Formats: sequence, structure tokens, C-alpha cells
Amino acid sequence: MMRVDVADGKYTVILDSGGLRALRWGEEWRDCCGDNLVLYLASELEDTRDALFRQQLKFNDLQTERDRLQKQCQDYALELLTLHSQINGEYK
Repeated sequence: MMRVDVADGKYTVILDSGGLRALRWGEEWRDCCGDNLVLYLASELEDTRDALFRQQLKFNDLQTERDRLQKQCQDYALELLTLHSQINGEYK
């Protein structure tokens, strides 16, 4: 089954055992059986949305890793400053 909503839900394309059809505001609107243009456009849109979702998940993971590494770098910098202060205090 495929269901693709567009225009904030105004139009919906559905492919299921009942065939290919379009809804307008949730009501049966057009029988699209045999309309390969509608089928391929809906399929491409669904695939593109799925790919975008997967990329957003990867991006979120990368942001989380970036934040972790940034915090680690800050911790190392603070540790280095502390060691530097200790060394300078000992040799003055």
C-alpha cells in the first residue's frame, strides 16, 4: 500500500488493492487507475520523503557526535590550562 499526502492534506494519492485513486480533502475524487504519471510521481515523492527522513536521522546523529566531541575538547582544554597553571606555579 502507498499513501502520499500533499498540499497539507488537500490531496491524497492511494495505491492499494482497490487500485490507484486520488482523494480531495479525504473524499474520493478521481480514479487514477492506468495513470502512470500519477503513480510514478507519488512513488518518487514517497521515496524522496523516506530518503530525506533517513538523512535527517543521520544528521541528528552527527550533531550529537559533534556536541560530544566539542564537550570533550572543552574538557581537555580546561585540563591543559589547569596543568599549565600547576606547572607554572611550581617553577616560579
